Amino acid sequence: MARFVQWSHSIVTYGEILNNRFIELPIVNPSAMWRRTTAQQHGMYLSGDFPEDYEMWLRWLDHGVKIKKLNNILLDWHDSDNRLTRTKTIYSDSSFYKIKTKYLAKWLKKHNPFHPKVAVWGASKISRRRARLLESHGVEICCYIDTKENKRQLDLKVYFYKEIPSPEEIFVLTYIRQMKAKEEIRDFLSQKGFIEGKNFQLVS
Repeated sequence: MARFVQWSHSIVTYGEILNNRFIELPIVNPSAMWRRTTAQQHGMYLSGDFPEDYEMWLRWLDHGVKIKKLNNILLDWHDSDNRLTRTKTIYSDSSFYKIKTKYLAKWLKKHNPFHPKVAVWGASKISRRRARLLESHGVEICCYIDTKENKRQLDLKVYFYKEIPSPEEIFVLTYIRQMKAKEEIRDFLSQKGFIEGKNFQLVS
């Protein structure tokens, strides 16, 4: 939880919220406020096999709602072991990945210049399983990018990360969860000429 709070505090501007929305929900709900007209126009929480708060924020951002934070401490948050987040299956990792994949696929259709093809940074079994959820939404994985030089033997081409094609050739989705590694990948791709939200998107 401390890791999440620290990460959430670092996401303040609309652009930061937009670029990080497929990693986790970057908004602490008890601290959020919105206009009544926004809720009337875009709808509130929906029921389903997904985290209803995350789905609402993804939907609002998909509809073009602009969200930002005040860079001040506004809430004392008392975390407990019996929060619904920890006790109900709709808040499981798999539920989060299913709903984020739905909105990610929709976003890719509009913004990926190579749609439906994407390159996935993360060649582990877990990363591949999560990325393959995109296939049911019409997205095709064309290759994987790995940090291990001795390339894994997979059914698709695997690039060692230092041999990554240019941003004129691929759109990259990163499926790496470790926070430090995430930032290192973001910095590496930026140095290679990739632009976040245009040539690559962080997902995990």
